[in-house]
Amino acid sequence: MSEMEGTMKRNLLSLTILSLLIVSNCSTTGKQRTAESPEEQYSLGQTYFEEKNYEQVVYWYRKAAENGYAIAQYNLGFCYYKGYGVPQDYEQAAYWYRKAADQREAEAQNSMGVCYKHGHGVPKDNKQAVYWFTKAADQELAGAQFNLGICYATGDGVPKDDEQAVYWFTKAAVNGNAGAQFNLGIRYATGDGVPKDDKQAVYWFTKAAINGFADAQYNLGVSYHQGHEVPQDYEQAVYWYRKAADQGFADAQYSLGACYYYGVGVPKNYEQAVYWLRKAADQGHTEAQYYLPEVLQAWTPLTVDEFYTRGIINYNSGNYDGAIADFNKAIQMDPNNAEMYFRRGIAYGQKTDYNRALADFTQTIQLGHNVVEVYNNRGFTYCIIGEYEKAIADFEMALIIDRNNSVAQQGLETIKQMRDY
Repeated sequence: MSEMEGTMKRNLLSLTILSLLIVSNCSTTGKQRTAESPEEQYSLGQTYFEEKNYEQVVYWYRKAAENGYAIAQYNLGFCYYKGYGVPQDYEQAAYWYRKAADQREAEAQNSMGVCYKHGHGVPKDNKQAVYWFTKAADQELAGAQFNLGICYATGDGVPKDDEQAVYWFTKAAVNGNAGAQFNLGIRYATGDGVPKDDKQAVYWFTKAAINGFADAQYNLGVSYHQGHEVPQDYEQAVYWYRKAADQGFADAQYSLGACYYYGVGVPKNYEQAVYWLRKAADQGHTEAQYYLPEVLQAWTPLTVDEFYTRGIINYNSGNYDGAIADFNKAIQMDPNNAEMYFRRGIAYGQKTDYNRALADFTQTIQLGHNVVEVYNNRGFTYCIIGEYEKAIADFEMALIIDRNNSVAQQGLETIKQMRDY
């Protein structure tokens, strides 16, 4: 090949690459999204919202909002209120909510009411809250009708008026607001502001429960459990207890645990009973805390994992003797299970039986469970009994495993302070 031919081929290759780049760039540019009208800008913002690209959401909402598009102004306010795509800023939220509210955007009017109710971005003012809730409620916005009902029920911003509260709760409930449906159910159950009517109470509890309102789901479960204005049905009771329990409702978690314990609506299952009672107890449910030890005593696990689980539950309940007994059984079944020795060592430490705690921590390490937590726990135990050199060695070993471990660093600092003192 001549030098001229080689040069021509290189030039042709360069042109080909350049043309490919141009085609590629044109293709990319063609995929860029554009919008001219406020409606198109808002629609593009909605598309980005579905894609969770919040910076682009705010960009396009702002474009439409600055062009006076009310729903975009409301949604831009919402982004500022929640901190989507922008730093959370209640003043900016209220600014854009008001822009939309002044154009009779019902959601924005309701949101202005919320801002005034809580003092978010505007001075707290219950009368202004009622003003904006009323504006939105008159447009049949269920959330605003519910909020207005709350104001009349509590006397915030208006004179307390149960009749008006029930009126607005009913409007909101008919429009599908779960909170209003539940509140209406409570009022019919108690006769507060309406004639007492258990059938109506169950009717509205059912509506709210179907809409996912945890309080209503629990109350409906109680109704089925007791056969109160519905046929007694334990399986339905369990169904609704579980719905509420899954949302973290402590009373429902306790009731579901009790159903598993006694075999009401479900087969007896002590493990599930413990699970749900523990969930409720952890939230401070006093009855769950009272009955949990009884259920634990009745539960006779068979496997190593079950003994371990019960041991952890006993430990978290402050029943260190029970925890040690369970870890003992697990170790008997699996004598090479390092985690069991470690957990038993921690329990011994809580009982101030430091020699046994040290023996278990050492056994844990000898079984190959060389993790930071073991060295830190043994280090602090050595520190308690005054064997500082051994404690220092353990904390230093923990830092070899994890050089940034703050617990080990704190341990070394504690020893230094004790020595200086």
